[in-house]
Amino acid sequence: MPSEMSKLTLALGDAIRRITDTEERAAADAALKLLSNELSQRRRVYGVELRIQKAEPTATPLRYFAVVIGDYDKRRVLEVVVDSAGKLVSKTDLTGFQPPIVNDEVDEARKIAETQPIIAALARAPGGFVQAFGPHAEDAPQRRLVGLRYGAMASTGPRALAEVEVDLTRQKLIRFEDIEALGGEN
Repeated sequence: MPSEMSKLTLALGDAIRRITDTEERAAADAALKLLSNELSQRRRVYGVELRIQKAEPTATPLRYFAVVIGDYDKRRVLEVVVDSAGKLVSKTDLTGFQPPIVNDEVDEARKIAETQPIIAALARAPGGFVQAFGPHAEDAPQRRLVGLRYGAMASTGPRALAEVEVDLTRQKLIRFEDIEALGGEN
C-alpha cells in the first residue's frame, strides 16, 4: 500500500533520523582534525548534536553535526559544525559558556580531590556516595569547575559530609568545606 506521506516528508524523515555512533565519531574526529592547530592536548569533546539546515522546498535537507569542544589549557569552548563529509561549515567561539559536566570530568575531579587524605577517607566512608554539581563560576568564566558533594547513608537517611570544588583547568582542588564540622543540616 502506498504511503500517504509526500516525498518531501519522507525525505525529511531520513534527514532527521537519529545520529549513529559512526556519524558521531566521524563528526568529532573531523572537528578535532580541523582544529588541530588551535587546540592544546588537554581538550574534551562534550557532545555532538544534529543540525538540519533549511532547504529549498524541493530539496532534501542536509545533515550537519555540531561538535562542542572544550580546551582546558587555552580556556576556550568552541562549537564546530561539520557536514556529513567532515567539511567545516562554521566555527563559533563559546568561551564563557559552561557545557554540562560529563562523567569523565567527574572521574577526573574525584582523582584530583581524593589525593587529599581527608577527602579520600570521605570517599571510603561506609554507605558513602559522591554527587557532582556545577559550582558558580561568575568570577572565572574561562575555568572549568566541577563540584563534588561527599555524603553517606545514615539510619535517618542521607547525610552530607563535605563539599569540594576542583578546577580542571589548573588540575587543582580549590575549595573544601567540611559540612559536619560546620554543624551542617544533618
